[in-house]
Amino acid sequence: MIRFGEARRASRVPLWLIPLTVAGLLAAAIPAAGSSVVQVAVATGSDDAEESPAGGVSLTSSDLELVTDGTKVQSVGVRFASLGVPPRATIRSARIQFRTDEVGTDAASLTIAAQAADSAPTFQSVSRDVSSRPRTAASVAWTPAPWTTVGEAGVDQRTPDLTAVVAEVVARPGWTEGNAIAFIITGTGRRTADSLEGRYATSLRIEFDPPSLPGPAGVTFTVGGDYGAAATTVASLAAMDAIPHDFHMANGDFAYSDTATEQEWCDFVLARIPALGPAFPFELVVGDAETDSQPKKLVNYVACLPDRLSATLSPTNQFGAEYFFDYPPGAPVIRMIAIGADQKVNGIRYRYLSGNARYTWLAATIDGARTAGIPWVAVAMHEVCQSAGKKACTVGGTLMDLLFAKRVDLILQAHDHNYQRSKQIALDASVCPSAPVGGFDAACVADDGSDDDYLKGAGSVFVINGAFGGRGLSAVSTADPEAGYFAELDSSTRGFSLYTVTATRIEGRFVNSVGSFTDAFVIRAP
Repeated sequence: MIRFGEARRASRVPLWLIPLTVAGLLAAAIPAAGSSVVQVAVATGSDDAEESPAGGVSLTSSDLELVTDGTKVQSVGVRFASLGVPPRATIRSARIQFRTDEVGTDAASLTIAAQAADSAPTFQSVSRDVSSRPRTAASVAWTPAPWTTVGEAGVDQRTPDLTAVVAEVVARPGWTEGNAIAFIITGTGRRTADSLEGRYATSLRIEFDPPSLPGPAGVTFTVGGDYGAAATTVASLAAMDAIPHDFHMANGDFAYSDTATEQEWCDFVLARIPALGPAFPFELVVGDAETDSQPKKLVNYVACLPDRLSATLSPTNQFGAEYFFDYPPGAPVIRMIAIGADQKVNGIRYRYLSGNARYTWLAATIDGARTAGIPWVAVAMHEVCQSAGKKACTVGGTLMDLLFAKRVDLILQAHDHNYQRSKQIALDASVCPSAPVGGFDAACVADDGSDDDYLKGAGSVFVINGAFGGRGLSAVSTADPEAGYFAELDSSTRGFSLYTVTATRIEGRFVNSVGSFTDAFVIRAP
């Protein structure tokens, strides 16, 4: 059987109780400069061992004592109260720390499967019959129950990595520093042993960066592409509506055949973002589903989802096709430039060829942001060029080379129904005069992005995110000739990108709505 919550033995002091001693400091990783660390002990637990009452039992001990005969699968709930992590903090690391003093040599191997809830759950009822089946969320009744599966980690690992799940929970609406996080921990005996007693003093260690909140010094926005009006679209809109932010960049392909008219799709969107409200800036960027050759036109979408940010239009005078805005107004930290690359709107084909009117306007608009002292420049478009998915380069290598040469900080694309985050790309006249299309040149990489941390000004990061909803996801492949451009690839999960921007950093995150993949990165000023 498995027993949790035995009284603490007075002869031993768990290491998490002395985090500031030499032993505690040596046991913990050194936090990054500017980050904070909290280490929280178990607050309560619920024991479902065979001798437990039918309704479970609430515990106050911070020790978890485990005895197994190696033949059963049982579970326990644990809660860490009042984490002290502020809303929208950037989670660098989160690990449950186990300290064990095993008795005996014929040790049964145990695993941990964890799931988390975002508020302060009360363990109301725990199913006792878990020896013949895995624990599921449905077998535990507590309030509330929005679960995020973490997976399994061996107890012998001592510090299972829960960074992704803690980041997801802390990002949920309503999170406060005083909230709790809770997990279901499942022990599985892998080998038969007459008895094995392991003592586990358990704590949760979180390293985080304080949040960069929007306001006079910053901005938070979301980006998505390839929408439709499917159940996956509904899920992504609901997740987006749950996050307060300043505006959304809608990177093309709005409605497919699942709405009859443009107005019907606009109504569909607005009905599903009630918290953001009907005047929320849902800034449109034309995709290939809204061009002159399609039955649904950009101009009709603009009529029902108009510009809300007083965008500056290019000489073609068409919102959604070519424009920019600086945000926040009055003291901007970012210039957002939107282009309808390779799209034909109102008889104009938006091609960016060296020296032509479109190319000249774009180059001048990028340079104008630098001259005005705006810290960051982003360019949004629907279609792609370099990709490890199925889409070919339609916007043209000349356009991408312009953006790379100008070292545009962030390039936002869609079209491929997946998620791809690039390495940082920069041109250099001697070693990389042009970034290859249909192949890859490592000399064009300024930063490989493996640590999710880029330096501002070193090059451009481009993010392809066409996974908001609508049609099926498209595969990505590490064997693709252009795969070398990318630090992260995923084709399993729906969602959108969330960016928080201040004068000194851009924090990017993929927010999943259907599926479990997530991604986070930062571009920081020197």
